[in-house]
Amino acid sequence: GGFRCLARYHWRPDLYEERDEYLRQDGPGMRTNAPRWWALHPHEIGDRQGLGQFNGDQSPSYLPGHDLSYFSGLVGRDLGLAQLKLVFPPSWTAPFDFTLQVDCKRADGVTETAQVTVPAGTRGPNDLYPLGDVLPLRPVPKLRAERLASPYVGVGLYTAVTDIRLVDPEAAPGCYCTVTADVPFLATPAGLLVPALAAEFVALQLLPPGVRAHLAEDAVGQLFLFIAREGHIEMRRRRALSLPWEEPRVIVADGQSDYPWAGFDERGTLILVRQRGSGTVVTRSRDQGQTWEE
Repeated sequence: GGFRCLARYHWRPDLYEERDEYLRQDGPGMRTNAPRWWALHPHEIGDRQGLGQFNGDQSPSYLPGHDLSYFSGLVGRDLGLAQLKLVFPPSWTAPFDFTLQVDCKRADGVTETAQVTVPAGTRGPNDLYPLGDVLPLRPVPKLRAERLASPYVGVGLYTAVTDIRLVDPEAAPGCYCTVTADVPFLATPAGLLVPALAAEFVALQLLPPGVRAHLAEDAVGQLFLFIAREGHIEMRRRRALSLPWEEPRVIVADGQSDYPWAGFDERGTLILVRQRGSGTVVTRSRDQGQTWEE
């Protein structure tokens, strides 16, 4: 029916490079491009100002950027909060150590100041090092930060940057950086309303050509990955995000199957739908994928 509940749910889309294989799969035979923006950090879109910039050759050295609500408007979805980090220009190397203070706005509007030192030799992206170096404003693991209550004091979850100041040395000619948001984002401190019989997309970076994959999640956070390979269907299970994937095992060995899709019914039965020849076959498992029956 119309059951709805408020869930403590951290919206954490998986992020991959921009390729045509970045897909959303809603059901058997339904494939759509997922929002490609999620493959980019905020400083890589729009005017590329990110959440703010430091330029040691200019006065003032702080160049304002945008808050996360600005980027939320670009994509039509609330980005909420994010840990922030420094990134650097392409083919650039820090000539010496320099230390910055960055004023950041928390979820409650209060300003916290983070101090970060950029060591000499820090690099921006180049042909041999395409991602470049990245420095978090606060070295707090993301999952540990998210377990705290809003407004997440002292753990680096912010909505905006209001100032950047050079602390040491007195001048920093040739030194530059941009503040961007680490990903994924924390959607909202209060949680999201989750409607019944509806699911958010799961982004997959597909395997080599000729291999199909589908990811399903049950009500307690187990993940089930189904892969079509040479006409057979393999399944891997992960009992929780904190646990490793189990070894794959073949659950359909007819040599004719392709395009797997899986989900759970209201009784918790795992349902696998796959293409076989010109038709589809539905297989069910009542024991978490251990045994299957058509």
